[in-house]
Formats: sequence, C-alpha cells, structure tokens
Amino acid sequence: MRTGSINAGHTVVHDGKRIAFQQLPTPCVLPEVKSVLGPGAYVHLETLQREMRVADCYGRVHVDHNCGVHLSEYAAEAARAQRSLKIGATGKGCAEAIIHKIADRGLETPLLLRNFLSPEDQAQLIPSDTALELLDAHERGEGVLIEGAQGSLLDLHTGPYPYVTSRQTTAAAWVAEAGLPPSLDYEVVLVARTYPIRVAGNSGPMPHEISWPALARKVNHRLRELGRPALVAEAALQEYERRLVDAKRSLRSERFSDEREVSLLAPTEALHAMSEGSHREVMKLFETTTVTRRLRRVAELDVDQLRVTVRKERPAYLVLTFLNYVFPELAPEGDAGPRHLHGEALDYLSKLQDKIDCWIRYVSVGPRSQDVLETPAGFYRPFNRGKLP
Repeated sequence: MRTGSINAGHTVVHDGKRIAFQQLPTPCVLPEVKSVLGPGAYVHLETLQREMRVADCYGRVHVDHNCGVHLSEYAAEAARAQRSLKIGATGKGCAEAIIHKIADRGLETPLLLRNFLSPEDQAQLIPSDTALELLDAHERGEGVLIEGAQGSLLDLHTGPYPYVTSRQTTAAAWVAEAGLPPSLDYEVVLVARTYPIRVAGNSGPMPHEISWPALARKVNHRLRELGRPALVAEAALQEYERRLVDAKRSLRSERFSDEREVSLLAPTEALHAMSEGSHREVMKLFETTTVTRRLRRVAELDVDQLRVTVRKERPAYLVLTFLNYVFPELAPEGDAGPRHLHGEALDYLSKLQDKIDCWIRYVSVGPRSQDVLETPAGFYRPFNRGKLP
C-alpha cells in the first residue's frame, strides 16, 4: 500500500531487470501482491498506466475513491514557482496537486481520480474504500505493508524547512493517509543508508557532504587494501572532475548568474559530457535520481541525526542499505550468491547500534532481493529507547 505522488521514485531489480516506480508500491511486481493506492495518494494517470504495463499487475491495483488527481499541467505551475531552483524540489507539480485539491473544493467535477477515469481505466483499476479493504485484510490475518515515500527528514512540518517536501513523510503520516486507525498493532521499520543522499542543487543541509569521486576513492582504497581491483577507474573520476569544472564555467559565463542554478545543473551536465566509456565507469557507483535523472548529492552518515530519527519514529528495527559502500568486498559479483557478513562488518554494525539505540536487523549489499542479509541470531539486544527515567 502506498500514498504519496510522483516526486519520489523507488527502483527494484526483478528477474534481472531494473524497474523504477513513482506511483505503485514496489512489491507490485509480485503476482501474489495486491497493490493499493490509499486516499492520501495523488495519481498521475499516465505514470500509473505505464507502471501497470511494466509490472503486469492489471486486476491487482486498487485505488481509493478519494485519491487526488495529479494533472500534467501542474508541472508548468511548479516551473513558474521555481521550487526546483530554490529548494531542490523535483518540479513535478506535486505541491500543486495538493493545493488544487484543497483550494478547488466545491467544483462541479472535484479533482479526484475517479472523475478522470475512462471506461477502459475503470476496467483496469479497482476504485474502492481502500481503508476498509485494508482493515478487512488485517482482520483476516493477512499482511499489510504501508510503503513510505521519501523520508522523515523531508517532512513538511518536522523537516529542515523550507528544504522539505509538500506533505508529511513520517510513519504516523503514512498511516493517516492510508485512512487507518493509529491503534492497530503496527511494526515500524526504519530504512537508512550508510551514505545518505539528497536531490541535486540547493536541496537542504547535509552536514557531512562529500563528492561522488571522493566516495569512489574511499571504495577504491578499501579494495586496494584487500588486494582487489578498483571499482571505478581513476582516469574516469578525473575526467568527471574536469568536466564539472568546465560545466560550472560554462553555466556561469554563458547562461546563469545564480549559483543555485549552477549547483543544480552542473553535475549532471558534466556527467552527460563524459566519454561513453568513462560515463559507464563512474556509473558503477554514481547515482542519479529516479524522478529527475540528475546526479544526486551524497554524504557520510550523520549518526546523531539518525539517532534523532530513531527517537521520533520508534522503529522495531532498522534496515541499513548500501553497506557495500563501506565494505565493497561484500557487493555481489555476477550471478554469485549473497555474501556473508564478516567480523569487521558486524563490528561496524554493533557499534552503530549502540550509538543509535536501535537493532539493525537487515542490511543490503546490492540491488537484488538476495543481497539483503539478516544479522545473525544473538545480534539483537534490548535498548533503553522510549523508557522514562
């Protein structure tokens, strides 16, 4: 089950193929899963239709009869507002979808998805009261998974305003947008990265920000210590750095005087200007966003901030992704099976657990489902989180 809109993308690897979803929950590729878009969702119909074709999930997608509609013209409104420049927003018009749903109440044709569905759409989608459907499923003992879009540090009310998204993005908010009561027996799972990312440009604070070449060199150094070849060729990293200098110079002298525009556009322009071989080399590590395709910002883990997030969200456990950025030797090779967590990695995880007061139950070392590893039995220990003195 998912709410949100198209300003957050999730990429999955299924049957060896990478598939990006902006609208559907990522488990939609599994034939036994029913995908639900709750009443707090804003649906861009063309995006949803494309994702349904890719996932081949016709007849398994239920949309709430109160879902908002995300019209294509909202992107033009977002461009005029220049939030992409000012705060690093994606520019898809998701704020406009919310604004219109609120401001245009009383229209003869309300801005709800059900009023924009063709007869063919109505045959493919299943409009319903999804909150009741989820409650029925819960009472039958079936599993219900609410997938959050974006993360708590982008929350409209509790994030670093104004560098936030247009909605609330905490676990409690996702429950509310699903239309579910807060008293069900939820298990909150927090997902964090060893190297957190933000979208390109002037997108908010990152206290320990580094560059992708700097991260690549850390990875390469680790591999050299182990007597293994580098992940990313040094020549390719140097080419990217030269292209970045050239892109900034060009943007400043020929088109843009605003440094916010330069920081937004230059990294991606540099990436696209690289030779084919060097581009392919750096993309072994560099990441672009699912939605905008711009080169992301990246930072080292802010442990203090993660601890604060743990305190606010009260997760049952944490899933730590991209552990292979710290221990690249754990990354899968070809069709080889999953790696096993060695002593150094377990020591790293144990120390991090102590600092954030949260059990790290799973880690990922690659993009496939088999690259998600469970920490060993006995790794969990009780924490004092949430207990009053």
